[in-house]
Amino acid sequence: MVRLGRFMFRYRNGLFPLVFVLAFFAGRPHYPFGRSDVDFLFDLVGMFIALAGQSLRILTIGYEYIVRGGKDHKVYADKLVQGGMFALCRNPLYTGNLLIRSAWH
Repeated sequence: MVRLGRFMFRYRNGLFPLVFVLAFFAGRPHYPFGRSDVDFLFDLVGMFIALAGQSLRILTIGYEYIVRGGKDHKVYADKLVQGGMFALCRNPLYTGNLLIRSAWH
């Protein structure tokens, strides 16, 4: 599991576009409940959820400095971030990602 995590961390910038393109071509769009008017409503709700997720990510990064990246090809942080949005939620960036991702389904 550690090897998989290191691989994903090292190649994260190239893996996301690849997975996104594969998901785009593998998915087949259809109208929910077979109605096009409901599809528009679902699109609006999805955009709202995605914007909420992106807003959470912006607030998280804006209120507390986060050391990012790695040293010697390993994940690195010099301290545990406890301020800003991290005081309310342990993983606000992941929560924002989850909201954005859930809006695509």
